[in-house]
Amino acid sequence: MVDEYLTNNLTTLECENPLISIVTVVFNGIEHIEQTIQNILNQDYKSIEYIIIDGGSTDGTIDIIRRYENRIAHWNSEFDDGIYDAMNKGICAATGSYVMFLNAGDSFPRRETLTQVVKEIEENNCPDVVYGSANILSEYGKLLKELKPLRFTKFNLTLFGTRTVCHQSVLIKKSITPLYSTDYKLKGELAWYYDILNVKPSPRSVRIDYPISNYLLGGVSDTLFTNDILERLQVVAKKKGIFACLIVIPFLLIPIVFRVKRIQVSRISRKKRLRKQ
Repeated sequence: MVDEYLTNNLTTLECENPLISIVTVVFNGIEHIEQTIQNILNQDYKSIEYIIIDGGSTDGTIDIIRRYENRIAHWNSEFDDGIYDAMNKGICAATGSYVMFLNAGDSFPRRETLTQVVKEIEENNCPDVVYGSANILSEYGKLLKELKPLRFTKFNLTLFGTRTVCHQSVLIKKSITPLYSTDYKLKGELAWYYDILNVKPSPRSVRIDYPISNYLLGGVSDTLFTNDILERLQVVAKKKGIFACLIVIPFLLIPIVFRVKRIQVSRISRKKRLRKQ
């Protein structure tokens, strides 16, 4: 009874005003990094530990970071072995109750977003994983769609991949956050999701029905689309077996259709911009 009482009260304390570690990974991101920094620092929820991991930028990104270093809990700039190595550095530096990633160009939709998310955390007795929708933005910042999450399950990860939930709209308890596998260049987050769901006892998750992040397209996996698809199959084969890999092939049409639509929207936006010039 005493152990149960202590556990319940520790959980209650952990849920009250939890420290949220927000990690931004960037390399030569001068075009977007300041917007992301300002967006995060201007959240009205103040129990934030902001961490920036720079991959040795040479375009002026570091100068921008230094302007805000008195409000950044931790930052460093050094060469790394890719984005997942950089994210691992962020996880290791984090000391908050929850960890989330908003990389250069990403942002919260509103100033009150994190306050709303923390309210969900407190009302749901500190779940292990909290996830919500994401506003998908074109490379020019145009809203393409609101990507609503599916249930965070291995079944959905296998069939729909990272379409299950947007990486920028996930908060995970630091105590159960695994490191990323650096065996992958593009789909490390999919393998990471499987690793989270493999934690014992099974993690408890809560889905939020509003956008947690604005996700700016144009990252590495977005520009190397074919490689992205192939690596997704590699992850599924390793985590769920060859048979699951064969089953998932028809579902690859979903990201292909979405990709075609995105290209069409980008072309239209580019033509409009050229006309204005």
